[in-house]
Amino acid sequence: MSGERLIELNLAKTMGVSQITVRDALRILEQEGWVTKNPRRGVYVRSFTSDAAEEVYALIRTFEGLAMEWVFDKYTRQMGTDLHAILDAARKHAQKTSAAKPSTSCSTSTTIWRVLSTSR
Repeated sequence: MSGERLIELNLAKTMGVSQITVRDALRILEQEGWVTKNPRRGVYVRSFTSDAAEEVYALIRTFEGLAMEWVFDKYTRQMGTDLHAILDAARKHAQKTSAAKPSTSCSTSTTIWRVLSTSR
């Protein structure tokens, strides 16, 4: 979310990667303008205009679609159950607010990432 502080250790645990990997990713995101780094204060998600946010979400949908195509090679019943639960939660939230819940989008992306990074 815009203005949210990104904590390396939490991200590393959530994504199942090392803090070094997260640090490298955050450095790339900073170079590309997605986050801002404040010395001794941390890394924060950059604020976006509504038009820029729509463009970002369009890109995310495109990449998630491609990722889902790749997922089917490594798909398991448990992964399907996890994704189904996440999508049900997103659907229920969207009915109440007419907007996708950011944490649900993150959960979906995290689950897809785990599937893709699982060895065959």
